[in-house]
Amino acid sequence: MTSFLVDSNVFVEALRGNPVAESLLSGLFHSSARVFINDVVFSEVFYHYLRLKAGPYWRVKKNPELVKSAVEDFEKIVLPLLAIPDFLEINYDVSTLAVRLSRDYDLLSNDALILATLEYYGIGALVSLDSDFEDACENERIPLISSAKDLEGFL
Repeated sequence: MTSFLVDSNVFVEALRGNPVAESLLSGLFHSSARVFINDVVFSEVFYHYLRLKAGPYWRVKKNPELVKSAVEDFEKIVLPLLAIPDFLEINYDVSTLAVRLSRDYDLLSNDALILATLEYYGIGALVSLDSDFEDACENERIPLISSAKDLEGFL
């Protein structure tokens, strides 16, 4: 069965109304493929949603009611969306693999953890709109899906 790990930027961009991200998620969720995220993806989506809804750190720090309202919206709107994919955990082996990927491809820590999760669990492809993954995916022989056309060709 085909499997995909979805990067946080696809969810964040879909929430912003990006039609490419929306079509990717729609294609994935309406397919028979297995779809996965990890705790980094969850954390990044949660963080970006709070920033979008509540504002920058210093504004939120002084207005806790903004956080509460944004979290309530997150629970209603985004949490059900993040419940669709299966959740993969990051363990020590994933973490050490992430260090190698970060070193080899100049990936930031969260991107390295996302890619390492995919490799560790043997997921078939990465779905991301982040060009930072291009070199690493090519060299690690991991398909990078960044459009509905890419996705159709892989399903």
